[in-house]
Amino acid sequence: PLEVGSDLAGSIRTPAHFCGVFGHKPSRALVSFRGHIPGPPGTESRPDLAEGGPLARSAKDLELLLNVIAGPAERERNSWQLAMAPATIHSLEQTRVGLWLKDPLCPIDDELLNGYQQLGRVLESNGALVAEARHQLLNLEHILPAYFNLLGSLLSTSMKPAQRRQMMWISRLERWLHLFGPVTAFIGEYGRGVNQPVHQWMAWSEMREKMRAEITTLFDEFDVLLTPITPTTAIRHDHSNPVFKRQITVAGQPRAYMDQFCWIALATLLGLPATSVPIGRTADGLPFNVQVIGAPGMDLTTIRFAELLEASGLAGFQQPPDLSH
Repeated sequence: PLEVGSDLAGSIRTPAHFCGVFGHKPSRALVSFRGHIPGPPGTESRPDLAEGGPLARSAKDLELLLNVIAGPAERERNSWQLAMAPATIHSLEQTRVGLWLKDPLCPIDDELLNGYQQLGRVLESNGALVAEARHQLLNLEHILPAYFNLLGSLLSTSMKPAQRRQMMWISRLERWLHLFGPVTAFIGEYGRGVNQPVHQWMAWSEMREKMRAEITTLFDEFDVLLTPITPTTAIRHDHSNPVFKRQITVAGQPRAYMDQFCWIALATLLGLPATSVPIGRTADGLPFNVQVIGAPGMDLTTIRFAELLEASGLAGFQQPPDLSH
């Protein structure tokens, strides 16, 4: 019924979305990384961007497990104690729901878009205040460069010199990569992040902190923001290398494999709580989730929203059919 995962590029939210269970990427540093692998056993530093969090078959179990694992690491217990802000919503009625469902840099399958729009209409009919969210940071052109740059810097620590050189060439040849197939927007920034000196990392990190401060104005207007998680339902495993040559199919068109990192980037980059909530199935029977994002530290609000959706019959884990016969 319960599991713990970690999420750097959607590794809680995306498997939950592909499998139709609940998952929660917590606010920045809410859950200690003590004992997490990777890095190697005994690692004391906390990786940038990554968070540990719960997966479960019900929203209430998400909250249960988050309360178990959240809190200070052993040596921080002398200076701070956990005090998560309580949920600010108690019913779907009058909950302020923002929708950000489309971005030209990362289209999603029509069936998913229709499912999310239908959820918005049903919420509105239940008394929620639903509106298209508008904010200058709800734009992948603003989010992806910083996300990919900082992601590249973090992952470079485990790369061999030859891999770093390969990423340097990808960054230099970025404007021509589309000649070889679809390319995720700003992927060249990932290659630059892999190879950049620390003073450039510091500039990108400061930009990220300014954006984190700026996003709070969105949540003056909305309790939660609903977005896609990935452009598609579950894909077939693809372990082919190099990764940048892999493709997925979105609305009948070939797209770059790393488009799967676009919609998770906002919450990861800005350290926001994000709950992955199962809300439906496609005509092919595959489950899909919606991403519920909240203000920094408002983890219990996004999980409460998931609980309210589940209690209203608008969300929930469905046992897959038995295909053994």
